Amino acid sequence: MSAAVCEQCGGELASRVVPDFEHAAIGLPGVVLRNAVEEIYCVRCGTVDSVHFPNIDGLTAAIAVARVKQNTKLAGADIRFLRKALGHDQQELATLLGVRSETVSRWESNHQPIEPPTEKLLRALVAVELSERAPGIEVDFKELLETTVPAVRKDPRPTPLVLETTRVVRKENHRRRSIAAWAAVPA
Repeated sequence: MSAAVCEQCGGELASRVVPDFEHAAIGLPGVVLRNAVEEIYCVRCGTVDSVHFPNIDGLTAAIAVARVKQNTKLAGADIRFLRKALGHDQQELATLLGVRSETVSRWESNHQPIEPPTEKLLRALVAVELSERAPGIEVDFKELLETTVPAVRKDPRPTPLVLETTRVVRKENHRRRSIAAWAAVPA
């Protein structure tokens, strides 16, 4: 069996774990994946052939749950990411939140900020719907509901969020088993 080769220069391909991976492919600005992403690259020219994310479904849920736990105003990109993580289109999310789909569109395009009570409802919806898929992110629902949501986002930069892989012990049918999960860590 022959070794994989670079399409650019014919050099040998190798793999490495990226210490801090931040890329638009994650779906939300400001998210960094620490020591979790495998990159296949050419040892001769450095061209990246492919990138592999472990547990992508769990990653999406973990990013969403970790983001709603942060006490910074949700920006348009945050709301779009949360909606997609929930698996809804704009009309479905609008119906769940009691607003019009045009309103969701204005939030996502940063033309109108989401109102604090509606933002709190969206945060609770994300936590309830996605926390099971993100077992490495602990959610205190009482704390989440008591959080004061800012009316305005003071800093336009993306809210930093760093995640890494971990193991979580789950109890199922009187047995314990260790599963792979994502956890938020200090930036």
